[in-house]
Amino acid sequence: MLSVGLTGNVASGKSTVVRHFAAWGATVIDADHLVRDVQAPGGAVLAAIESRFGSTVLLPSGELDRAKLRRLVFDDDAARADLNAIVHPAVRARRASLLEEADRRGDLIVVNDIPLLFEVLDPDDFDVIVLVDAPEPVRRERLIQQRGLAATDAARMIAAQLPSDGKRARSHVILDNDASLDDLESHARAAWSDLRGRAARAETTPDAVLLAVTAHPDDGRLIAGTLARYVDAGVAVHLVSATGKPEAPAGVTAVALERPGSIAPDDQRAITALVGFMQRIRPHAILTFGPDGGNGDPDHRAVHTWTRRAAAAARITPPIHYITTAPSDPGPPIVAALDVRPWRRDPARTACGMAFDPTRPSPAGPGREWYAGTQAKAPHLTDLFPPANRG
Repeated sequence: MLSVGLTGNVASGKSTVVRHFAAWGATVIDADHLVRDVQAPGGAVLAAIESRFGSTVLLPSGELDRAKLRRLVFDDDAARADLNAIVHPAVRARRASLLEEADRRGDLIVVNDIPLLFEVLDPDDFDVIVLVDAPEPVRRERLIQQRGLAATDAARMIAAQLPSDGKRARSHVILDNDASLDDLESHARAAWSDLRGRAARAETTPDAVLLAVTAHPDDGRLIAGTLARYVDAGVAVHLVSATGKPEAPAGVTAVALERPGSIAPDDQRAITALVGFMQRIRPHAILTFGPDGGNGDPDHRAVHTWTRRAAAAARITPPIHYITTAPSDPGPPIVAALDVRPWRRDPARTACGMAFDPTRPSPAGPGREWYAGTQAKAPHLTDLFPPANRG
């Protein structure tokens, strides 16, 4: 699990980036929500706040009057330090608990949304620091124009946080937000790709190798999303097609099977060629068609037989993942059902699967990727990885 600290000075656009990351699959832990949770009525934190600042900071309902408390501590360093000493330990404990839960679930990326990360926490507590930044004049203008603050109030709010120059020097990923929202989304997408790659590489066996074997050159389009995820994970991915050089995403070594004969299950020449290829690359995992041929196609069934026989002859015993159908499922047949996040630390690997709904064409290929909580079924599943914002 990659624990990301996401921060940004006021009016930098951090909240917009958080929404993008959440939409693309991140688990988000919001510091403001944690503060509200620990300050709930009946808790030790609220009792300690009342003891220090008096009952006037409570609303008639018994809840904390946050606006009044902010006014009390804004210009009083000692009062603010006392408040932080009450609240921050409880928030840290709650965050640690949520991180443990996310780790047990096998979540890939957890984004900790913390506006004052550099001011109140140690950045070294996180695997990666992401900073959303904009020039101070731009942020001041946003506070005045978008939030309706007076110029003096905007200046005071900006001055209450550390300057961004020092934060930039200590951040791993920086998103500059001094233009349009479309530009910010583009920067966020690039940052998300970087984070996904970091998380994938951290969870993957070093020097892992995946071999995918298909019948036709365009079959690679069906599994392009999955192959791309293995590339993200730092896996060396090889895609072999029996009838010509296959289509493949960036980072995948695509080759045509050497000297194939006929597309028939007993084609020994093709099996021998596959044996030689497997012995050269020594795959840790193999992806090919299932016993049903993926969709019943005889060419696919033949390639399934070749792959199984070649793996046995080459004495390669990695797990074999199948491109298969599920005829018992309702709706259109699945074109593929397999693990899309090989780096996910989940003992029940079937809990993370992918399927393609061939009835939903897209620019990325003949189907869209779908994710299921227990197994890939389609077409009624949550569309977690659409081609437009594949996460």
